[in-house]
Amino acid sequence: MTRRLLLSYLALALLVLVGLEIPLGYFYARGEESRFSQGVERDASMLAEVAEENIEKHNLEALPELAREYADDTGARVVVVDRDGRLLTDSAGTAATGADLSGQPDIAAALRNKATTATRKNARGGDALAVTMPGSSGTTIRGALQVTYPMTMVTDRERHIWLALVVAGTCVLAAVALVAFALARWITRPLRTLERATTQLADGHLDNPPDAATGPPELRRLAASFNHTATRLQHLLQAQHGFASEASHQLKTPLASLRLRLERPSRTAQPHGPRAPRPRPPGEHRYHPRAGRLGRGPRRPGRHVGIARL
Repeated sequence: MTRRLLLSYLALALLVLVGLEIPLGYFYARGEESRFSQGVERDASMLAEVAEENIEKHNLEALPELAREYADDTGARVVVVDRDGRLLTDSAGTAATGADLSGQPDIAAALRNKATTATRKNARGGDALAVTMPGSSGTTIRGALQVTYPMTMVTDRERHIWLALVVAGTCVLAAVALVAFALARWITRPLRTLERATTQLADGHLDNPPDAATGPPELRRLAASFNHTATRLQHLLQAQHGFASEASHQLKTPLASLRLRLERPSRTAQPHGPRAPRPRPPGEHRYHPRAGRLGRGPRRPGRHVGIARL
């Protein structure tokens, strides 16, 4: 029962943790992506303004240095094109200066004075966040700037937060397991004591009655009822044993007397047959109850009739 209670507590805690941590991790990851995207858009907008100013002043030599410094600080790729879509600088150096990039959807949209933010596949096959900003003053477009960030920066943060949530959930489960084990032992201790007491009562002796002062209130009441029942059963068994002993003693006395009488030899019994009648001496008379006198027998009726007639 302790194991079942422990598993039930752990299952309940795990369900609560899953219901809390999964939405928390999901919303944190979406928030991290949103903050990352907003930060890249802000940086791209500032760089586009600086690039547009340099293009306006025909200071094209400052553009490679601008792109390289930003790329070294952040690890991003910076691409700057003029209003015709020809490449002015690329911090990664993968495209030659003067290449026509106007056919790319993001560059084309920026040249129409429309900023775009999208997730693309980079040259390494991973996800990258591409933010393209128009370099314009009012309605005059002088070029466009594209900043590409690898999404590994965001995914690493998301992985760290998921790992932190897993570690926190594991610690919570460990704490819940300790508390649940102590609580389960506290609940089942009276039950184990009651089980031992029941076994002892079934064997005919109750040496260790359950404690009715510890455990949950329901189990304390159950232990008190069990002790009351066991006490009454013991009293009834003792009364039954006493009655059986007294009845046995009372029955033994007449039975023993009868047995002695049956086993004792008769003093008047003869060993060789029935006793012969004792001969009377001549002239001895016996008293007959019907005659009312000494004689040999009762009077005969005919004699009385003859005396009466005389």
